[in-house]
Amino acid sequence: MPALITHHIFGQDAVATLADGIVEGQEELLAFLLGNQGPDPCFTRVLGKLSTTAATRRFGKEMHARKMSTALFCARDAVARLPASDARIGRAFVLGLVGHYALDSIAHPIIYAGQKELAALHDELGDAERELHGLIESELDTWVLWEKRSQDVRDFLPASALARTDAIDRVSGAIMSAVALRVFSIQIPSSEFPAAVRDYEIYLRAIDDYDSASSVLISTVEKLVRPHSLTRAMAHRPNPTHECAAANLDRNDWLDPWTGVVRCESFADLYDEALAKYPQMAEALVRDDRPTFDKLGAGLSYEGKPGARE
Repeated sequence: MPALITHHIFGQDAVATLADGIVEGQEELLAFLLGNQGPDPCFTRVLGKLSTTAATRRFGKEMHARKMSTALFCARDAVARLPASDARIGRAFVLGLVGHYALDSIAHPIIYAGQKELAALHDELGDAERELHGLIESELDTWVLWEKRSQDVRDFLPASALARTDAIDRVSGAIMSAVALRVFSIQIPSSEFPAAVRDYEIYLRAIDDYDSASSVLISTVEKLVRPHSLTRAMAHRPNPTHECAAANLDRNDWLDPWTGVVRCESFADLYDEALAKYPQMAEALVRDDRPTFDKLGAGLSYEGKPGARE
């Protein structure tokens, strides 16, 4: 990630950087915003045939880790194979995928740096980096929502960011199925990505209210088999303030875990960097200019790790 709310708001900001006519109408906008969630819904795909849902989760993991440019250009090419009536929805969805990659690859290092620092400071959290990652992303979500939209999480339903139509489900499913097969040799039916989005929506509704009975119950069951609760970490807590420790607004030094370089950017700086780079990446993709796209992406994985271009 960053998490769902941050990607949704980034998508709203990113679409405004595109030339007039690229994304038009409500349905194309919804397709674009769904694309901005990237392959993240794949991680919550559980309500189906075990072998198929496992393949979908593996696809999400693979897409985050490697062959970023190849996957995005494959998605671009898949749009050309859609019926003409679906092409604009497909293009909007793929341009959204680029937004997810831009923000993830640029902003993720500060999140990984934060989780590793917290784990090192507290012995009891040494085995909780995954949960710390979710906690940091949740805190950033609530901060971005307040900072950019003056909204508190009590007034925003995260699952609403996954709004879509039947056409968007059909088109996004076909594109992601093509990418899974052609780039990662993972066979998933075109119905799988829409099903993953549905599962993501169900999961968010169940866990998102930190104090809800369902969130507490899920976390209680979770702690029967693991020492820490990812559910509690990811649930959004109301925090209507412009302050956010995870955002490093004072620009203190932090260590990039992938390069070992000491950096000092805030999350806001990285968000703005991704937003400035996004229209250039989108244009390179539309123009089928792979060298320019690769240069802009700098070979970073979705985690922000260098050397993963392939």
